[in-house]
Amino acid sequence: MDYGYIRTEAKAARMGSRMMAIVAEGERGRVYLAPTEALEAIALQAKPEWKPEVEICHWPGRTNVVEYGMTQFADLFTPRQLVALTTFSDLVLEARERVKHNAIAAGLLDDGKLLASGGTGAAAYGDAVTTLLGLAVARYSNASTTICSWNPGQKKEDIRFTFSRQALPMTWDYAEGNPFSASSGNFTDNFETWLYKVLLFLPSQSQRGEALQGDAATQAISTGKVVSTDPPYYDNIGYADLSDFFYVWQRRALKSVFPDLFATLAVPKADELVATPYRHGGKEKAEAFFLDGMTQAMQRLAEQSHPAFPVTIYYGICLPPSPGVGQGARPFNNPFLAVSDYSNSFLGDHLALIWPFPHLATALCGGCVDVLQSPSLRCYRSRPEEGAQRGWRSISHESVTPETHKPHRGRPAASDKDQPLAPLDSRAVTCDQFCYGG
Repeated sequence: MDYGYIRTEAKAARMGSRMMAIVAEGERGRVYLAPTEALEAIALQAKPEWKPEVEICHWPGRTNVVEYGMTQFADLFTPRQLVALTTFSDLVLEARERVKHNAIAAGLLDDGKLLASGGTGAAAYGDAVTTLLGLAVARYSNASTTICSWNPGQKKEDIRFTFSRQALPMTWDYAEGNPFSASSGNFTDNFETWLYKVLLFLPSQSQRGEALQGDAATQAISTGKVVSTDPPYYDNIGYADLSDFFYVWQRRALKSVFPDLFATLAVPKADELVATPYRHGGKEKAEAFFLDGMTQAMQRLAEQSHPAFPVTIYYGICLPPSPGVGQGARPFNNPFLAVSDYSNSFLGDHLALIWPFPHLATALCGGCVDVLQSPSLRCYRSRPEEGAQRGWRSISHESVTPETHKPHRGRPAASDKDQPLAPLDSRAVTCDQFCYGG
């Protein structure tokens, strides 16, 4: 059967699923059991009272589930997964009132002021605990979909979660975990492992932290601040589209806590700085939108960042295996082109340091080395006004230490300081003496 036929049948709702095996805990490890009709019938008994009927924005190659008729986020879950997630979400709201009541009983001020309004009393404490619980529910959704697959390795034998990479791919043999077990895919791990770690390392007494949302091209938040940022990678990841997956569950659990933040049914996407062809009327218009926005954002950072500290940008080059320098570069290398070639303001600042992170190339996307072959941290310092502006392609390089001089396996060496800096150089690079015009 070809893909065309399968997708046509799936879109016509003529594709289903069958239970293939049951994984149980044995005395010496996992035990694989054949399913029975009775057990399969139990799995199909669940009837969810609510489901996230939010459309999945289709981006071919990134949300391929849509090609098989899964057009809403609700379609990514089995009925009993939906029942579990909606039940947990409802319990979060019940916990909010209980926590608030206990806080008042413990002597915390009952001022009725919510966390979103800057409160610090019993109501705000209840909101804070509710926020952590709501995030745990949303995080659990990552381990409870029909995209989750079974990892059969001898040292693994566990569930591979939905976002093993930044996409919603079709999974033909999915794994469904038991949320009440002590095994892979359980709900408790979100609290005992992840939330516990967060709270454990938070300082008990510190200055008040604050997170703000703003347009990078127009914001004033960075004025006089130290800036460290990881810009979006052109069209490689549909951040807003994919974040809807978690947003629908966070909204159900936390809308009453943060009504303004969760006012929309889905994540706002129109101003997202990503080159999305289907949102901007084609590839050329999407690229122009991205480069214009990135140029404005970088100019804003250059104008506002603290002059005493460098601006650091985390950046990755994506290239297929190639012996040539810079051959086959993929489009999402454009964030740095926007920094260097398209932003005169930022071009006026000079590149002070490139520090590579070659280990990330295999750590990302389940070891897909073809995804990010040269991730790095790039630092910029303000250029003196008398120095001439010079583009990235005119900057030469030299190695900083013997340890960083050795090129990473599979990448071209570039030892001559007169050579142009290749995007695949896996070394720390200083450019102080090369960035000033004479």
